[in-house]
Amino acid sequence: MIDGACRDVEELRKLKFPVICKGVVPNVGSVSGYGDVNVSIQCAGVVVSPGDIVAADGNGVVVVPKAESATILEAAQRLLQTEHVLQEKIKAGATIGELVNVDDVFRSTFSYQNKAVPRDDDAIQPK
Repeated sequence: MIDGACRDVEELRKLKFPVICKGVVPNVGSVSGYGDVNVSIQCAGVVVSPGDIVAADGNGVVVVPKAESATILEAAQRLLQTEHVLQEKIKAGATIGELVNVDDVFRSTFSYQNKAVPRDDDAIQPK
């Protein structure tokens, strides 16, 4: 993962070398030092510390702080199990509407609209 641009993309693809970067450039980068090892860094605005778990695929990158990894793993496993159950029900012919209470989803999703409508006492008065 590179928090910047990368070059030689075609060669990297031929090697099936996984690279995630912000862009592609044709020119060589400059060496401004050798850097540090086992220190916290910031990449794309996210702090990554030694021991954190970094996972990436075609959908993006996720950083799991080491201290939260067990809790996040348990939550991810529960979510995955739920997704598998839903996928099996859909394969068996169930519809999304049957699996999800659509009325509740819409009510919670669009409840912000009620808050966005100004009340009489909140209305901006012309001068």
